[in-house]
Amino acid sequence: VWIAALQGDERRLERAYSLLSFLSHSFVWGEEPIATALPRQLAVPWCAVAEETPLKRRPVLTYASFNLFNWRRIDPAAPVALGNTARSLNFLGGQDEEWFSAVHVAIEARAGEAVVAAAEAQRLSVGLATPAEAVGGRGGAP
Repeated sequence: VWIAALQGDERRLERAYSLLSFLSHSFVWGEEPIATALPRQLAVPWCAVAEETPLKRRPVLTYASFNLFNWRRIDPAAPVALGNTARSLNFLGGQDEEWFSAVHVAIEARAGEAVVAAAEAQRLSVGLATPAEAVGGRGGAP
């Protein structure tokens, strides 16, 4: 029943997936001896949420859940940049962990600009009318 409340809401699914990923990995790696199995209370919801994500992920802590869906802007009006992001979830909470992810978030934010610029360059190089045509491949090469 609870999973139905998340279906169709990608943002909430990603948040649930990240929370369950952090909780599960903390359970396994948090103390000696290392756990060899998850309790049902973690395993069942984690598998259910993983199956509902748009990419039908496996229940494992992914790059996306560790970095890309695990931050917020400190100043919402300022751009995504080093110094203006903070992690939502941490394992240890130190500056090393914080900055490790902050660098990845900043790189990904800039990469979006590169994709737009590449589409524009493609559009100009083949004489397409719009950037959408360059990305969609309509119009072909001259």
